[in-house]
Amino acid sequence: MVCPQVDGSVWATLLALIWLYGCKIEQQVEWQFVAMKAASWIGSQKVPLKSISVEVRVQDHVATVSSTLQYVNEEERPLEALFVFPLPADAAVCHFSAKIGEQEIVAEVQDRESARDQYDDAVSSGQQAFLLEESEESPDVFKLSVGCLSAGQNAAVTIIYVTELAVQADHSLRFCLPAVLNPRYTPAGSGAGIVSEISSGAVPYTLTLSVHVSSPKPISKIESNCTLDPLVFLHSDHSQATVNLSPGHMFDKDVELFVYYQDTHQPSAIVEAGVATAPPGSLMRDPVVMISLYPEFPEEVMKSLATQGEFVFVIDRSGSMRSIMNHGRGAQMRIESAKDTLLLLLKSLPMGCYFNIYGFGSNFESFFPRSVVYKQKTVDQALKRVKEMQADMGGTDILQPLKHIYSQHCKTKQPRQLFIFTDGEVGNTKEVLDLVKSHAESHRCFSFGIGEGASAALITGMAREGSGHAQFITDTDRMQPKVMQSLRFALQPAVVNISVDWTLPDGVTVDTLSPPINLLFQGERTLIYAQLKGESSGGSEGSVTVKYSLKDQPVTNQLHFCLKPTEETGLSIHRLAARTLIRSLEQKERSVGADVEGIRSRMVELSVQAGVSSVHTAFIAVNKDFRQIVKGPLQQRRVLTNAPLHRGCASSLPGAQQAQLPTSERTKSKSLLDSLLQLVSLQKASGCWELDATLADVFGKTEDELTNQKPAQVDGSVWATLLALIWLYGCKIEQQVEWQFVAMKAASWIGSQKVPLKSISVEVRVQDHVATVSSTLQYVNEEERPLEALFVFPLPADAAVCHFSAKIGEQEIVAEVQDRESARDQYDDAVSSGQQAFLLEESEQSPDVFKMSVGCLSAGQNAAVTIIYIIELAVQADHSLRFCLPAVLNPRYTPASSTAAASGSGAGIVSEISSGAVPYTLTLSVHVSSPKPISKIESNCTLDPLVFLHSDHSQATVNLSSGHMFDKDVELFVYYQDTHQPSAIVEAGVTTAPPGSLMRDPVVMLSLYPEFPEEVMKSLATRGEFVFVIDRSGSMRSMMHHGRGAQIRIESAKDTLLLLLKSLPMGCYFNICGFGSNFESFFPQSVEYNQKTVDQALKRVKEMQADMGGTEILEPLKHIYSQPCYPDHPRQLFIFTDGEVFNTKAVLDLVKSHAHSHRCFSFGIGEGASAALITGMAREGSGHAQFITDTDRMQPKVMQSLRFALQPAVVNISVDWTLPDGVSVDTLSPPINVLFQGERTLIYAQLKGESSGGSEGTVTVKYSLKDQPVINQLHFCLKPTEETGLSIHRLMARTLIRSLEQKERSGGADAEGIRSRMVELSVQAGVSSVHTAFIAVNKDSRQTVKGPLLQRRVSTYDFLLALTAPICGMRNFRFHARIQHAYVGCGKLRRALSHNHETQKDPLLQLVSLQKASGCWDLDAALADVFGKTEDEMTNQKLAQVDGSVWATLLALIWLYGCKIEQQVEWQFVAMKAASWIGSQKVPLKSISVEVRVQDHVATVSSTLQYVNEEERPLEALFVFPLPADAAVCHFSAKIGEQEIVAEVQERQKARDQYDDAVSSGSGAGIVSEISSGAVPYTLTLSVHVSSPKPISKIESNCALDPLVFLHSDHTQATVNLSPGHMFDKDIELFVYYQDTHQPSAIVEAGVATAPPGSLMRDPVVMISLYPEFPEEEMKSLATRGEFVFVIDRSGSMEDMMHHGKGAQMRIESAKDTLLLLLKSLPMGCYFNIYGFGSNFESFFPQSVEYNQKTMDQALKRVKEMQADMGGTEILQPLKHIYSQPCYPDHPRQLFVFTDGEVENTKEVLDLVKSHTHSHRCFSFGIGEGASAALITGMAREGSGHAQFITDTDRMQPKVKLSTGFHRHKCFPVKCLNGFSFSSNCIR
Repeated sequence: MVCPQVDGSVWATLLALIWLYGCKIEQQVEWQFVAMKAASWIGSQKVPLKSISVEVRVQDHVATVSSTLQYVNEEERPLEALFVFPLPADAAVCHFSAKIGEQEIVAEVQDRESARDQYDDAVSSGQQAFLLEESEESPDVFKLSVGCLSAGQNAAVTIIYVTELAVQADHSLRFCLPAVLNPRYTPAGSGAGIVSEISSGAVPYTLTLSVHVSSPKPISKIESNCTLDPLVFLHSDHSQATVNLSPGHMFDKDVELFVYYQDTHQPSAIVEAGVATAPPGSLMRDPVVMISLYPEFPEEVMKSLATQGEFVFVIDRSGSMRSIMNHGRGAQMRIESAKDTLLLLLKSLPMGCYFNIYGFGSNFESFFPRSVVYKQKTVDQALKRVKEMQADMGGTDILQPLKHIYSQHCKTKQPRQLFIFTDGEVGNTKEVLDLVKSHAESHRCFSFGIGEGASAALITGMAREGSGHAQFITDTDRMQPKVMQSLRFALQPAVVNISVDWTLPDGVTVDTLSPPINLLFQGERTLIYAQLKGESSGGSEGSVTVKYSLKDQPVTNQLHFCLKPTEETGLSIHRLAARTLIRSLEQKERSVGADVEGIRSRMVELSVQAGVSSVHTAFIAVNKDFRQIVKGPLQQRRVLTNAPLHRGCASSLPGAQQAQLPTSERTKSKSLLDSLLQLVSLQKASGCWELDATLADVFGKTEDELTNQKPAQVDGSVWATLLALIWLYGCKIEQQVEWQFVAMKAASWIGSQKVPLKSISVEVRVQDHVATVSSTLQYVNEEERPLEALFVFPLPADAAVCHFSAKIGEQEIVAEVQDRESARDQYDDAVSSGQQAFLLEESEQSPDVFKMSVGCLSAGQNAAVTIIYIIELAVQADHSLRFCLPAVLNPRYTPASSTAAASGSGAGIVSEISSGAVPYTLTLSVHVSSPKPISKIESNCTLDPLVFLHSDHSQATVNLSSGHMFDKDVELFVYYQDTHQPSAIVEAGVTTAPPGSLMRDPVVMLSLYPEFPEEVMKSLATRGEFVFVIDRSGSMRSMMHHGRGAQIRIESAKDTLLLLLKSLPMGCYFNICGFGSNFESFFPQSVEYNQKTVDQALKRVKEMQADMGGTEILEPLKHIYSQPCYPDHPRQLFIFTDGEVFNTKAVLDLVKSHAHSHRCFSFGIGEGASAALITGMAREGSGHAQFITDTDRMQPKVMQSLRFALQPAVVNISVDWTLPDGVSVDTLSPPINVLFQGERTLIYAQLKGESSGGSEGTVTVKYSLKDQPVINQLHFCLKPTEETGLSIHRLMARTLIRSLEQKERSGGADAEGIRSRMVELSVQAGVSSVHTAFIAVNKDSRQTVKGPLLQRRVSTYDFLLALTAPICGMRNFRFHARIQHAYVGCGKLRRALSHNHETQKDPLLQLVSLQKASGCWDLDAALADVFGKTEDEMTNQKLAQVDGSVWATLLALIWLYGCKIEQQVEWQFVAMKAASWIGSQKVPLKSISVEVRVQDHVATVSSTLQYVNEEERPLEALFVFPLPADAAVCHFSAKIGEQEIVAEVQERQKARDQYDDAVSSGSGAGIVSEISSGAVPYTLTLSVHVSSPKPISKIESNCALDPLVFLHSDHTQATVNLSPGHMFDKDIELFVYYQDTHQPSAIVEAGVATAPPGSLMRDPVVMISLYPEFPEEEMKSLATRGEFVFVIDRSGSMEDMMHHGKGAQMRIESAKDTLLLLLKSLPMGCYFNIYGFGSNFESFFPQSVEYNQKTMDQALKRVKEMQADMGGTEILQPLKHIYSQPCYPDHPRQLFVFTDGEVENTKEVLDLVKSHTHSHRCFSFGIGEGASAALITGMAREGSGHAQFITDTDRMQPKVKLSTGFHRHKCFPVKCLNGFSFSSNCIR
């Protein structure tokens, strides 16, 4: 859409500039010259408006805005300028003035026609005049006419308006400076369109904006959709602040500011005094008050939303709705977003309401003749029509569809609510608003403006007049959240009978100026303006009372306010009140039968009196002192404003919004329909989902997979609805505002399924490293008869359950521990007799599963059940303590042959859903206390802020944030400031317990943290047998986690196996066993680790799948344990599983029985892997357990355990006690048979007897480590602590019970005696065991029970956690398998990953897979591929005398240390093997030590290289290395023993002869290439000393440095060192910053007195440093003449990538893009040519040609075809050819040379460049690591130009454009690998 008065090229250029500034601002350095040319061209188009300056003063929530527009007439005759622009719809324009020179003319408000006549008369008579008038159709559009500006004359026009700031949902206040004026659609016969605005930088006028905010409340922050300068607070109390819009803003969109106050908004009143000179009784004479109300409705009323109503959705289907919502990636068309929103709205409506949908454009249509009842059939019909809906209905005429809707009869008791969506504007805004207002009593109107520039007058006006709510959806806003927020308002209970009453002192009356309030929304501001008349006879306070009814409940809000006027507002409130009254009068004027003339007269009077604009008045200013003769009509200029980008033209901007998506993109967008919308589309009108294939597809599953996992007793729709809710809460929580009503309907539907458990409340008290956990479960029987509830749930495997009670009403029943069978009988008897009973029992098969039975709850009865347990917290690798609240109970696999399976016991347990999604909620509070200060508490879930209770941080509390989904284990990590130290806690017994019993005597808990001698730990074991036992059951096909890039579990296990195998030491033994329902091993028995066996194993690993059915681990373990062990090779098992087994205890017994000969390291994969199984196997097998959950990578944790496994064996462990006389000890813990470095070990003991004197005891732990005896000793006080209660006793009892259980199961023991001892101990200590249970009976309750009790099983979350597990043959579950919540919906990702796994292999794993068993790598194509090279490229760089495997291994190690250092824990053993292998290769260079002394800007560098000859005969070592091209080498010496030999400088040939004679062997040994610390045989150290007369600011580097140390307080001297462990794989760059910028200086240095007279070294020398500063005015204009020759390297190496990250370009492609920018940036009339070179060269033109459109097009065509296809790198010949060409007069020649190579004839090239420096300048660019510094810097230096190096991830274009700026720095380059350097992913 081109405006008729604008030239097409002007229009196109403006659009291009806007796109550059709006969409590519981050690349401005690349296109700045392109834009300068365009702006220069536009500058020739004479536009009178030059700048807009805006000042905003915000006082609380009122803004006064002053805009100054600067005009200049650049024509040669008088000019009239017209400017049409938008203002906020509610703005009160109150000032208009013009300043010409020093003369200011203030406009006055007059009747509109009179003002127009006066303006026309003035202009026609040659007087200067200024007219500002409001649009007759829309109050948010103004027209400014600036008349009769003389040629060359300036005029500054100022407009001031006042506006209220809208309150946003996040309590901020929004100010909007509208930049956009959209074309107004006008039905046939009305006026024409409005020209649009372009802004700063892109067009000839600029925008500046400054904001001042003041408020009685502290200001928190100010944000914007545009870039702001930093916020500046003017007062320490933050009550005043200023902020400016950053320079360079493109005024191409509305500028939005959001002001945040620290306190949320409260009701307030502002009283403002009137003007004493105004007529008595007038509005401007009397005080006025502005009341701000923020109604808060009673919470209990707001909990229920409306379930009735008629909802009419009115959708703009005009052509502009085909525009894109925003300009980012993945943007939708507006109409598509509206359709998605309609889907959500329809699915969110309540059952039984009515609805209809209208589409409008130039005409309109409705889906149904009239609104229909909301049910499944009508919803399906509507959705079918929505799907087909297009933006194909022409213009934007909204009036006719609204008239039709209002003509329809309303349904009884179904209030009608309109939801209107439009992105357009209309010419008849006021007519539309009148229509809406006339039906406000029976219709509410919610309006949505889509896109920039939707008319605020129309959108806010429809909402205001229709008693609704307005939303603007701009930029990157998603439409759905804002619309759903409005739906919440629409469903809010109706507020009726609203009245406003005033209580004022005697003598004061009030006239309310605002329209009557007919609507209130929760928390939304409502304003009331009123005129106060009369004077108070005494009182100084008034009050306003707002009364209304909400769901038949009367509500009163009252506000008291002071009548004393404020002094700060000027007349802002009066003007806002006047504007409000004027708007009301305009409405009244348009109503039928009104006294139009009287109302019009009142409006003009009010407008003139208040000085604010209206539709019947205008501001007019005439400069009567000025007159000029005007011949002919005035030259007229229309100033552009900015709509077309948001309308018809927008679709023509290809990159700005990719305006109409290409067909392929639209198709792709549809095919990748938002999974949320897919799910919503499947919901039934009632709120439920059906269990079918389409739902399964959303979850990435098949229908069979969903159906097979459904518990038999659960209805399919219930099951499907539960899954949908979990998916919403688990995967789409960030979009909750969009689906909240969908979920509410679903939850309401599920609510009809009566579930007795309502809430779980957990309190955790942590004392040091022991946690006491109290869980309260709230039950309600909602059935109509007595109920029994069953709940099976997990607890930590090591928990000691010590309390169980039930509270019914006020009565609490505390359970007691009894023999299990007795407790069961008692429970059954109680329940069958109608008594209330509660039973808690531990699973017989696994100690981490408990079953609770709540029996005989009467109808409607409540019961609160409390369970308390105690547990030790495990120490993590980072020294934190981990507490886990398990939420997940995974399916237990039971072998078909087991008795449990045969008996069919234990039906399915329905899974747990949590807060919001299902009927019960979780709250969690934690209290931590410790003698050590608490540092922090972290969690995998969201926590409220940590609160410290003491100043010493010894106590703290924290809560789980509300809204937590109990869909995964809740993990807490407690960090203390001091790392853990050995400690002892002594706890007193119970005096009433039997003498000699555990509970009577004191007990002690010892915590040991063994630290092994460092010299022993340096060497890891090189012997052993390693057996890897891998779960290959079906569940291992699940994802590791549900984020981006997740692997399937079995694939992660395979990658981990690769790392483990490659990390094993040579000469050990190994095997791999896979298990499921059966098992298989790779070898019949473990085999020796060598290349052959590793290759065989890796081949099998690659083929391994999760295809072996269930999870049966017992049989493979039996098989492994039956194999004979190898002498001196201790066997270590690494067991990986994600499942659980039914026979946990049998597995643990087996592991324990072989602990003397096997160690067991276990790994639980995924949420809910049984803690009892995983920790139990590690504990009983003397190993270590790890849990790999959420987004944990498996490899780091496994390799950490491998370090433990390779740790030297700890043997001969003994524990000795030294106690006072009379005290003895019984150790209750099992004997210690394993110790790990830094891992905690616990010892429990019972102290017997009484001390005869001493109060201290000692425990001594002795052991041997590599034949070295070690002693750890701990002294402890025998005085009991008073804080632990009986926690230690109970933990000790649990430990002893677990030992007795193990003994009982071992067979052959006195089973009955052991059982009896366990029951006795359990009852005495009050802790659970397998043979006891907690039983509580309410004997006071009894009710008659007819027939069996109604039984309800309470869901736990396990069904969600294993949908993926049982799909492959898992059968015979002890507990039915269920679905994993977060996995649902990720199936597509899983399939994609599975498909692409091989093609997207981790480069680290690729490298590891290529390592040989010995530790080396082969130099082959596979290794080259990892580094992104070809085999030839790697081989060609290898020095002839270096072995290929040495070379390859060195490269691999550098890559690991340089590119994968963050994953070092994974490859550390791989690297150790490689370094060990290299260690056998004798390399003479051992270390390099570099010292740098910087004095001001000169550096002296001293490098010392340490050589050792490890050969058995004399050696000659050759070392080739680079130095900076400009370095002056001035010293060379060698020190052998104590003798130092200082070299002297001689003529080269003579020196060589002298060397050869001395060596006399003549042998040419190899050149060894450099590798650095830790990885290879020599190391690098670097120390730097800087001194300068100027203070040093900082020193930075591209490598890691130790902290900077200043040597003097004035910072004139400093030292810094390179951090240890540096890999010398890239240039080391140091950047020295001085506090003062560089100034010209001179240094004079004395000569050497002994040097020959007159020689350079005898005389003084001076070094002059210049930093030229050119006059600023000269620098503003760049050269417009010259000859530019671009010389591009097209050798084969230019096909390499610029870098190795995502999105990298080939070097040649980046060079071509750069050429495009350079060509487009050249000035018109210059000359140019382009050369390509390689082994030969070619030019685009025979000689340079003039720069014009034709030659540029020819050049660009050739650039497009250019390839890196010209062989080697020969730059000399093309340069000779260029220099031979004659230069153009007055066009100095400039060369731009791009190359990534090096040349042999560098000096010859530099000589050539230097010989032509008088006529040519040379700018050179080195591309990629290793481009010769001598060549690149030399060409620039000799050619009087500038050099740039473009390496790593640098974009080429910015450096090419900015080749004038650089830092001084010292660089230590490394070219030891002959052109190889390293980037983030591979070698280059």
